[in-house]
Amino acid sequence: MKTISNLLESKTFLNYMLNRPNRKFLGDVIFPRKKIDSLSFEWVKGANNLPVMAKVQPFGAEAAIMGRDGISTVSGKIPVIKIKRSLDEEEYIKLKSFQKRGYDIPESVIRKIFDDVTAVFDSVENKIEYLRMQALCKGKLDFANDGLVYTVDYLMPTENMPTVATLWSDTTNSDPESDIYTWVSMVIEKGGAQPTKAVTSLKVVNYLLRNVNLRKAIFGVNSDRLLDLRTLNSYFTSKGLPAITHYDLQARQLDGTQVRFFDENKFVLLPGNGLAGDTLVGPTAEALAEDAGKKMKQLKGITVVQWETTEPVSLWTKAAAAQIPSMPYADYTVSATVI
Repeated sequence: MKTISNLLESKTFLNYMLNRPNRKFLGDVIFPRKKIDSLSFEWVKGANNLPVMAKVQPFGAEAAIMGRDGISTVSGKIPVIKIKRSLDEEEYIKLKSFQKRGYDIPESVIRKIFDDVTAVFDSVENKIEYLRMQALCKGKLDFANDGLVYTVDYLMPTENMPTVATLWSDTTNSDPESDIYTWVSMVIEKGGAQPTKAVTSLKVVNYLLRNVNLRKAIFGVNSDRLLDLRTLNSYFTSKGLPAITHYDLQARQLDGTQVRFFDENKFVLLPGNGLAGDTLVGPTAEALAEDAGKKMKQLKGITVVQWETTEPVSLWTKAAAAQIPSMPYADYTVSATVI
């Protein structure tokens, strides 16, 4: 029989979460999840620096001593992200009345319960994506939320956060190809692999497609032709420049304010391997708690918990996660302001 106590543990629920239409988060690709056992984090900045070569020596000679580079580390505590929602009173009454009579929970109520799970799960996942993209765009996390002041500085060098001399919104005079070539050259000169991927907004892409200098370089005397992103990327890759992806997903704050994940005025070169870092996944109290009165499910490092209360009388659904992006390759990431 379908009851509230076994819904979260059912295959029906798992299939629902895995097969429902969901948003394609760029952060899942460029910040893959990495589980850790603590809420404290620390990584070495520039972990991908150039290696040191050993010396060729004759047989019997003592090995040369390798020194230790001065290293910079980024450390701190992983923030806990959580939110909860209660089932509408009318639906809760319907749920309990069916249970008391020994009937299966009706599909309409199951759908409401699953919708609550989806809502809180997505809310936490969207916040994680926001943190990833803000770290990528700004080289730091610095915000106040409900009285909590939270700051992480990823130590991205100042020269890796340039503002172009001529904004790309000036489609007549700006020279995006030259700007991008300068940034790629800087990364290579620092010892990084050649960047092959870049992220920006659709607004920036539209400026690029209308850029006079780019259209002349690609089409020559036929520069009045329409330029599309596929042709632009083909041209860039032929010149050893990164292919461009635009990313424009948004979400709403609890107060209804609409926010972008990725800043609309940014053009970001990813490190040569296309990975900006990891999403560090720490433990949560919700995942570790053993409470017979609560039902729990985990997916993508996000824990969903359901429980009933008597005051107020309701069924509560909560999602919680402890996740933060790491960026050990900040030296080889460029976040440029272009419009």
